[in-house]
Amino acid sequence: MSKIESSAINKRTINILSNDDLDFIAYIITPFHALGVDAFVYDLFKKYGCKLEGLVIILEHDRSGFVTNETHFKCSTFANIRFLYVQKPSFSEKKGSFKLVKIVSEILIGFLKVKINTFYRKKDLYVISVMSTPISLFRLFDDRKVISKYSPKFVKIDEGLGTYMDKDFWKLTRRYDLNGMESSRTHLEKIRIICISKTSNVVKYFINNCFKIESRLIFIQKSQSLLPNKLSINAYKAILGLNNNDIPEIIYPLIRKKWIIFASQAFVDYGQINAADYLSILKEIISVLTEKNYNVALKPHPRESVNLYKSIINEKKNVFILPKSLTLENLLQFHPHATIGFTSTALVTSNLFYDVPSISIIEMLLKATDDPLLTITAKQFKLKFEKYVYLADSIDKFNKSLDIIIENINTGS
Repeated sequence: MSKIESSAINKRTINILSNDDLDFIAYIITPFHALGVDAFVYDLFKKYGCKLEGLVIILEHDRSGFVTNETHFKCSTFANIRFLYVQKPSFSEKKGSFKLVKIVSEILIGFLKVKINTFYRKKDLYVISVMSTPISLFRLFDDRKVISKYSPKFVKIDEGLGTYMDKDFWKLTRRYDLNGMESSRTHLEKIRIICISKTSNVVKYFINNCFKIESRLIFIQKSQSLLPNKLSINAYKAILGLNNNDIPEIIYPLIRKKWIIFASQAFVDYGQINAADYLSILKEIISVLTEKNYNVALKPHPRESVNLYKSIINEKKNVFILPKSLTLENLLQFHPHATIGFTSTALVTSNLFYDVPSISIIEMLLKATDDPLLTITAKQFKLKFEKYVYLADSIDKFNKSLDIIIENINTGS
């Protein structure tokens, strides 16, 4: 993995765009983002009927480092792709105020150049990004060669269920991700961050109002409702269906009998719940599944420590810890009876992509913690996605939900 500093990415990307003939550029952080890129690029491949040229920029997560790599992508089979791993930015005082002004001016000038050149026919460059277009992209179009060669087409892909959460959720999430980093910054660094944030908000406002953005989100917002976006869902299903006979060796022991996926999340790592309380709930759920003769595929979140689950592995012979590198959506095609978790995106995508039922036990978890972010997440999850999952606030309710699922499987309904 060749990493580059964030300060060097602009020059490096301009060089690639100038010397190569790219069809798309994508900005991602997580494996689920990679799946969204795969789905869109596969549609492009089918549309144009030839191998595409692309650049994927993998950004470092603020707290967890790099959680995605080339192995998470399927599009490399129908596209020639360069991967750049970009380290998270450092707001060092060495950059100086002049540097900040220069960056902001390049963004604004690039934005104006793209807008002015909208009506000129050039090569389409699909810009694939999560939830919103990164404003730093417009620095690329301040370059004479790049603006004379490409016309950007903006594409918005899904972040996961966070895409549909409110501002309060994201404000808290950002605070948890930074985990005290704010307090260690100088006043000058904080001023710079505020300036960049304000510039970002202004540019994003104009992006949304000045350019057509193709939405490849899984849901479409209609009034107060979220409706499945069939175009996007079909694209995800198509890419997941590629090489669906390639069964990962790790899951062979699982699928020899009936099995269930448990999608864990990094609540302990983020200090949202005590490890003992968290494991106690998991063991209670797994005990029910053991009684019903299920194998359990425990899939750790990409940003959590696997060591947390050693005690479960030692106690429960029917539990298999899957590699964090596996994408849950890739496992659903092997027909688990259900997906169990808290507020994981997989609880909803399992239903939408493969008709695999799911059970959320987030309300059981809330009985052991009053964490603000978990509370907000649970409230919004229930409000927006209740129709796609069973909600269990007790072990009895969980048992009943599981019995309903088993009965539906047995009757074929």
